[in-house]
Amino acid sequence: MTLIEIFIVFVFVSGLTYAIILIARDPIYYLKAFLRALKPSNIFIIVLFPIWFPIWIADKIFDLKIYIKSVEDDSKEKRIEFKDFNKYVIIESLDKKKIEEIIDSFINEYDPKEFNYSLENVEIRFFEFNESILLVLSENIGFKTFNMLVYYLSNGMSDSKIYVVKGLVINKFHRNLSYFIVSEHNYDLKLTGKDYKNKKLYVEIIPENNSIERVYYNPSLEYVKNFNFDKFINDINNLTTEIKAQHTTRGVTNMGWMSYTNRQRSQEWSKQNDEVTAPYSQTGHTPIRCAQLLWILRIFWKNLFGWMRIDIENKAGKYLFKKDGELIFSSVERKNLLRTCTLLKDRNNQLIAEIYTKYSIPFIQIKYIVKYQNNLLKILPKSIIGPYYILDYNYSKYILVKHRGLKYSVLKENKQIAYFIKESGVSLGFAKRKFIIEVDADADVNLVCIFFCAVFCDFESRAEINIDLGLMLKEEKLFDNNWIAKK
Repeated sequence: MTLIEIFIVFVFVSGLTYAIILIARDPIYYLKAFLRALKPSNIFIIVLFPIWFPIWIADKIFDLKIYIKSVEDDSKEKRIEFKDFNKYVIIESLDKKKIEEIIDSFINEYDPKEFNYSLENVEIRFFEFNESILLVLSENIGFKTFNMLVYYLSNGMSDSKIYVVKGLVINKFHRNLSYFIVSEHNYDLKLTGKDYKNKKLYVEIIPENNSIERVYYNPSLEYVKNFNFDKFINDINNLTTEIKAQHTTRGVTNMGWMSYTNRQRSQEWSKQNDEVTAPYSQTGHTPIRCAQLLWILRIFWKNLFGWMRIDIENKAGKYLFKKDGELIFSSVERKNLLRTCTLLKDRNNQLIAEIYTKYSIPFIQIKYIVKYQNNLLKILPKSIIGPYYILDYNYSKYILVKHRGLKYSVLKENKQIAYFIKESGVSLGFAKRKFIIEVDADADVNLVCIFFCAVFCDFESRAEINIDLGLMLKEEKLFDNNWIAKK
């Protein structure tokens, strides 16, 4: 066998082995995802027609929920009585001070009127629990408040490991109705988890009807690790080490927590812990600490040298481009009977560019036609597999270079002006694809984002397995790890 044949066999066997492992871990989900992948959204849909069409017919007849447009289409609602559950939150951290800060922020800075929650007269008790901290909440906490608290704690502990916060509700009368939830950022405004029988479910953080308590069972959710409810119930029956709270929180009682004004509480808390603080705002928000000072210095450094970071994610059929959390661009797909194009728009929904895809049959070579500022531009690959793409604009040559792994550079006249990084090479189900762009402040950000839209934007929301191993062939240009975006 030649070297190329060995390489092809290795890639095929590795991919097949990986697929088998995935299917064995969660058979129903990955089998459906595999069947959905047989019905692609490109020209190969014709080639694979004899395979996916009979499956599609069976799906329509027997309502198998294989070909669905969104993850919600495979959901089954179940109403519950939240008062029949004992409520707990496990936080895989021993940083009690940080947990108390987050709870204090949740009560004093999160808007209870807008989000309709309340911790009035709710008791929260802290326990040491298997190298974690367990919060035991009183029975009167509401369904929506509990979900919101888990979500807020998850965001506050985001600098720790994944699934650091887990909300658990144990039914007092029927153990098999118990379930847990975690914050999975691939699903907006949802907390996903499993019940006692390891069936996948989710709850809505902001439900359509606030008066109805319900969970949604959904086998199309991404894989979630099982949880041993029996062991947890046995462990909480043997809890002994309770931790006393060190500060106060409005409307919450916890082993002697008292009621102060926000400013008095923050000042006393600061003195007790001997921390570095900054002047308090008139609203009494939590004082600025060392980590916040470092964050301020980072923002100052970024503004001084002028580089720009753009975070991109696909959400609800569009790509959102955000700088410092604020929307600056969006990209959507426009379809008609003749052709499909990608639209890049600014924050005011004004059109910046139109991008059309063309295929050169039979070589299936892709090129992109761009309408931008009354110009008709072409983005051309160097070869069929396109290790890099070329764009000529305003007497300058722009090049998008693929590197090993999931990294991409953008060059103008052979000088780097930006790079893309794809956060994950595996996208499962309806998970959002996320990218990071860093670009020089004086570069044409519009052109950089046009490059991204042409090469990377995929608007399909079908629940399929997407695996991107990045460039595996020889690089035309090595990725410059020392490059820093500059002014």
